[in-house]
Amino acid sequence: MKINTDVLKKALDFLSMGISKSSDKYETQLIEFETSNGRLKAYTSDDINKLGIRICDTTEELNVTLKFDILYNLIKACKDDEVEIVAAKNYTQFKTNTISCRLSTFTHVIARPKFPAYDKTMEGSKIAQYLPIIKSILNTSHVEECYRYVYFSDNVMVTDTDNVAIINEKLFNNILISLHSLEILSSFDNFELVYSSNCLCAKCGDKIVEINLMDSSKYQYNDILALFYQSSPNKISITKSTLSSAINTASLFDSDSVELIFSDKGLTMEMPKLGFKYILSTESCSDMKYNLPLTLLKKFLVVGDNLTIGYNDANLIGIENDKIKALFGVESNGD
Repeated sequence: MKINTDVLKKALDFLSMGISKSSDKYETQLIEFETSNGRLKAYTSDDINKLGIRICDTTEELNVTLKFDILYNLIKACKDDEVEIVAAKNYTQFKTNTISCRLSTFTHVIARPKFPAYDKTMEGSKIAQYLPIIKSILNTSHVEECYRYVYFSDNVMVTDTDNVAIINEKLFNNILISLHSLEILSSFDNFELVYSSNCLCAKCGDKIVEINLMDSSKYQYNDILALFYQSSPNKISITKSTLSSAINTASLFDSDSVELIFSDKGLTMEMPKLGFKYILSTESCSDMKYNLPLTLLKKFLVVGDNLTIGYNDANLIGIENDKIKALFGVESNGD
């Protein structure tokens, strides 16, 4: 079967998101091609996300399972407009005007996504805009499995149990989903979807995905949400650009942490041993001093452009803008 190289590459770009980088199951490293109803289709699955795509219309047959990475690297290296893939008895022949090689074939069956009746629509960009804050806080290796994922209810919640963010946007109701699954959905434009407590199916044009959702029974959503209702009477406003400039300047010095000092003279970032002081705001505020790693301060920047910092005598600092509220665990030096 002859296939346009660009068409196949775009299909493999999508299907690469269904290839596992950690699983020991060999079928999670494979791609299965199938011809049915005059269309060439292909599937990959990492056991959590089952991906499928209609590649092109065809009158030829191609029903074969191959090692994904080898095929993908060949296609990315290919400079020809067209490739030919022909399944033989014990191998598959890959051929272009400049490349010819044999690829091993496999008998593994790749798990395929369902084709349900969809009842909702969504823009992938609505998910994509929140990925930076999600990635800045989520710990995908957390000792408690449920906190390796993102929780959706009346808002979006992500936590590593030291830091937590909520996003004032209701995208899904009561589901727990992996970051990688969200990345797949964010790659779609406008897509159709349907979901239950354990499965989400989505379709965008010729692309489909079935996502296994996680058990949310141990996720302490209400307890974590209650942290945001605790009084935080001390607040001061700064811009992202001001904070970013201060962080970049402090990073020039040989120090991994700074003091964030609130006082009646305003807010400053300081490194006393180096005599460093950066004025963030001259707005009077209640006295408090925190030792903060620069890596943590950089997480503040992801929240938004116009930031409100809220603090009290607890070892938490709140950062918020119109859509996102975040709480960060910090070390207080008292007032």
